[in-house]
Amino acid sequence: MKLTETDVRYVADLANLKLTPDEVARMTHDLGGILAHMDRL
Repeated sequence: MKLTETDVRYVADLANLKLTPDEVARMTHDLGGILAHMDRL
C-alpha cells in the first residue's frame, strides 16, 4: 500500500493537526518508509 499526501492530510485533520505543505511531504515520505518496513516484517 502506498501512502499518499491525501492520506496524510486526512489523518492530520482527524488529529486536528495543521501541517504545512513541506510537513505533509516529509510525513508522507517518512510514514511510507515505516509502513514499507512493517510490511516486510
